Amino acid sequence: MSIVSNINLSIPNIQHQKIFFCVLNWGIGHATRSIPIIDLLLKNENEIILFSDGEAKKVLSLRFPNLTIIELPSYNIKYQKTSFFMLKMFFQLKKIKNAIEAEQKVIEKWFNIESPDWIISDNRYGCFSDKTKNIIITHQFQLKYNFAPLVWLSKKVINHYLKPFDEAWIPDDKSVKLSGELASCSVPISTRWIGLHSDLKQIENPEKEDYILVLLSGPEPRRSMIELQLLSILSHSNKKTVFIAGNFLKSYHEYVQKNIQYFSYKERKDLSPWISGAKTIICRSGYTTLIDLYCLAKKDIICIPTLGQIEQEYLAEYQAKNGFCSTLTENEIESKLLKLLDKDFNAK
Repeated sequence: MSIVSNINLSIPNIQHQKIFFCVLNWGIGHATRSIPIIDLLLKNENEIILFSDGEAKKVLSLRFPNLTIIELPSYNIKYQKTSFFMLKMFFQLKKIKNAIEAEQKVIEKWFNIESPDWIISDNRYGCFSDKTKNIIITHQFQLKYNFAPLVWLSKKVINHYLKPFDEAWIPDDKSVKLSGELASCSVPISTRWIGLHSDLKQIENPEKEDYILVLLSGPEPRRSMIELQLLSILSHSNKKTVFIAGNFLKSYHEYVQKNIQYFSYKERKDLSPWISGAKTIICRSGYTTLIDLYCLAKKDIICIPTLGQIEQEYLAEYQAKNGFCSTLTENEIESKLLKLLDKDFNAK
């Protein structure tokens, strides 16, 4: 059994600089995709001060215990128990705007203390200064939705918040475009395609047990709702299931019950063997999850996008058309999941 690195990263050669690295807490994907970038910056002898909150902050603290991590205001975006996501998002736009303004004040305060040379922000649009080089990491310059005014509005809003930055780093490969059309539109600043990168390791010839792997993350309450639903359904299967719940805000726990081996979360360094050895993977269609699975060359993937989360719904549909995954809506889990799993396991 051999291990192959999957980091494929193309960023400027920044050395011996003081850097504020700011990470959005909207699930853990922004934190996990930032890890290889932070690793490279540290390797180049830069001084890094991290900024984040919530689960993303917990992931970063586990991975970089020796780095200072400063609390940023939370966006507190909630995925409700209803499907009226769009209506609720409009009501939360002011909350997002206030959070952006609040994080700008935190950055100003710490800039006066630390005087960084660079500010690199993964999707935190209030983290910049007119006295530094400012980078925004994002794969999304527009929403993809079947309502043209919303697409137009999304471009206008995102372009407005991009303007203070010097450059946007797109975590994608221009020849692959795992993000589809999300990053394929004009923006008011320079862009750089930095590659599809993951800190997970591809394990060649892993020990095969033909198990199902469930990888969950994302904002509450929908993460907990889908966890309970999947645990109930998969307990009626005769197939071994490894369930990694991605619940970083509660104390770690694990158990084995019937056919399910459950972990409340796994640190990044422990994920590769579980992913490499899985026959079928059930996951959300979060962009960073898709990057990880692409870099680990996984094939049998079932994506269940978060209900009403436009980006995940688009990515699941787009990647299903490309043959990268199968997809189910949350409303189809009860009726279709076990049948789809039987099909995957019976396939040669």
